[in-house]
Amino acid sequence: MRVEFGASDEGRPISSGQAGSKVRSSTGLAHWDDWFASGRGFRDADADEVRRLVETVADVSPRRALDVGYGLGAYAAVLASLGWDTLAVDWAESAVAAVRDRYAGLQPRLRVQRLDFSDAGAVRRSLPRRGFGLVTMRLALAFLPDKAEVGELVRELLVPGGVWVVTTPLAGRLAEARRGIGVSPEDVAAFTEGWGEGSWYDLEGGVRCFVLR
Repeated sequence: MRVEFGASDEGRPISSGQAGSKVRSSTGLAHWDDWFASGRGFRDADADEVRRLVETVADVSPRRALDVGYGLGAYAAVLASLGWDTLAVDWAESAVAAVRDRYAGLQPRLRVQRLDFSDAGAVRRSLPRRGFGLVTMRLALAFLPDKAEVGELVRELLVPGGVWVVTTPLAGRLAEARRGIGVSPEDVAAFTEGWGEGSWYDLEGGVRCFVLR
C-alpha cells in the first residue's frame, strides 16, 4: 500500500519543486570527498531533532541500526551512544575516515564502511537481508536517484516490523536554487510506496522526518 501523507501541511500547499526522483545531484563523489575531508558536514542535529529521534525509535527492536549517507555521523553517534549496534555507510571515503576518527570511543557499537547505496547490487552483496530493526537516512535521500528502489532495498534490510526514518528537506519549502537538496511530492510518493503505515513530524528549516513501518 502507499502511505498517504497528503499534499499540504496545516493548510499550506507543498510545491513539487525541481527535485527529480530519477536524477542524481550534480554534486558527485569528488565533491563529497573534498567536502567531508575539509571537516564540513550538513546542518547539525539540534537537541529537539535528537529528542524526536530518540522518542521515535524507543520501542524498535532488535536494536541493530543502519545509518545510510551519514555524513559526519549525527544520527549514527546518537544511536551508538544509546547502545544500538550501529553500522553507518556512506559513499565518500573521507566521511568514513572522519567518523571513524571522531567517534573512536563508540567502537565497537559504531562501525563504518564505504558503500554506495544507489548501487542496489552492492547493497545486496554487502548488507544482510533482514539484518536491521532500524534504518535511518538523514539529509541523504534527495541525492539518491531512484527513490522507489531505495524503499525496496530498505524493506529487504529490515526485519518484519522494522522502522525506516527518513529526515529530508522538502523541495517546495526551499529557495528555487536549493530545491535539488530536497524531495518533491513525487519523490515522497515513490519512497513511501509499499509501506504498511507511516507518520511524519516537521523540524526547523523546511525539514520533515518520515517514519515508515
